[in-house]
Amino acid sequence: KLSDLEDMLDPAVFYRVNRSFIVHFDAIVNIITLSRSRVKVDLKPANPREVIVSAESTRDFKAWLNQ
Repeated sequence: KLSDLEDMLDPAVFYRVNRSFIVHFDAIVNIITLSRSRVKVDLKPANPREVIVSAESTRDFKAWLNQ
């Protein structure tokens, strides 16, 4: 399960943005604000699927980016 993997990773450099993706800080290329509660993340290498931060996590994700 993704939650099991999440528990093994360092939360200072990895963040679970939604039910499908955990991202590494250094893999983030660009952040695009779609609305107050929605953010799109561009990654390297590029992912064919859009990576959207869940509405529930957007505020915490932005705080994590600024740590």
